[in-house]
Amino acid sequence: MTPSLRRTLVWQALGMACYLLGIVLFLLVAVEVFLGGPGPSLASVSGVDTALMAIGVALIIVGQLINWKRGGAKAGSMGSPMESFGNAPKKTRLEELGYHLPPESSGYAYEDGDVYVVCENCGAKNDDEFRFCGGCSAELPD
Repeated sequence: MTPSLRRTLVWQALGMACYLLGIVLFLLVAVEVFLGGPGPSLASVSGVDTALMAIGVALIIVGQLINWKRGGAKAGSMGSPMESFGNAPKKTRLEELGYHLPPESSGYAYEDGDVYVVCENCGAKNDDEFRFCGGCSAELPD
């Protein structure tokens, strides 16, 4: 396991633990206040109960922030899971700048006696019966 993957998993576990602990704490106090004792109402909420519920909400928020900031893909990134763990194939400089290189061949490909339709958009090989690409959902040539 790579150090970056290990670090990501540790942060994810820490964030999830904070999140779950916050939910459990909040629910335990809420159930005790509103379902326990005679005449449950908002008047029966003590200062300690309010503080514990606030701590529970804070733990939920901290858990979400940890998972958003430190876990997996960066915020706002729509990359693949492979990119978030650093296992994606290296991109060329043009791809890093946002250019998409067209596939080298288009039309049909013959491999091991089978005929494949090559997508003009992403270069994926598809069965010749398909109308749409299995890789990018673009319409395949006839």
